[in-house]
Amino acid sequence: MREIISVFIALAAVLGLIVLTLWLTKKLMRKFNFGGGGNGIEIISVCGIGQDKTLVAVRAGNRKLLLGVTPGGINVLSELSDEDISAMTADNSTGMPKKSFAELLVENTAKVLKKEDPFTDVTDNKKDGKL
Repeated sequence: MREIISVFIALAAVLGLIVLTLWLTKKLMRKFNFGGGGNGIEIISVCGIGQDKTLVAVRAGNRKLLLGVTPGGINVLSELSDEDISAMTADNSTGMPKKSFAELLVENTAKVLKKEDPFTDVTDNKKDGKL
């Protein structure tokens, strides 16, 4: 009977040591920013646009970027303005986004192409018979 009690005491001591080690590790990771939470990079919004293709709006320090993520790599598509970011985030009065991610994508694509509507030339060329 004494042997069983000593086995349970040893088991409890080992389990207590494991719990203490996990707690201490978690504390130290928070203290020294090893958890990745304090690296200054924040994901603002994510939008899947196809199989294994994603658009990601991120804030890295003072820069706000629109990234294209594919299995082949990550590309910077555009630098976003503060207006774009505020349009993506929720409106305090309604709790709903002011603009959808897709609307912002079309606007930024138009800015990059220096046109009002990035799809106007395609429809105009069809009317002229060029396509």
